[in-house]
Amino acid sequence: MTGATAAANGVDTITGFVVGAGGDILNFGAFFTEDNAFSAITANPGGSTNITNKVYVVRDITGNEDVMTAAGLTTAVAGGEYANIDMTASTKAVVLAYTFAAATTVNVYYLTSDASAVITATLVGTITTDATAVNLTDANFV
Repeated sequence: MTGATAAANGVDTITGFVVGAGGDILNFGAFFTEDNAFSAITANPGGSTNITNKVYVVRDITGNEDVMTAAGLTTAVAGGEYANIDMTASTKAVVLAYTFAAATTVNVYYLTSDASAVITATLVGTITTDATAVNLTDANFV
């Protein structure tokens, strides 16, 4: 996942990704300049949370939008299960999504916001990890 845009990147597949400190590393530097702020959330934040230039890991909330699809994630941040996730207008972020606590499959999305700060998610990859997705850490991203 090294493309400067989702179109340039395509959809990659990575298997056996080693999570945690000392594990594998994804570098999203061609897409955006990360501000070294990594967060993992399992519920809608309590208030407005700006994810501009950040890598976020989100878990699908049962019975709501399916964040394992680009359309579902776009809807989730536009007023759905992750309605409090925001971005500054005309910026970028990366979201990794998984389905449940024991999941080892993670979908990677490039998020872009337009001039009105409307967020669109585009799938750029699927990762199969060596351990559960909840074990992803800041050490896995630069």
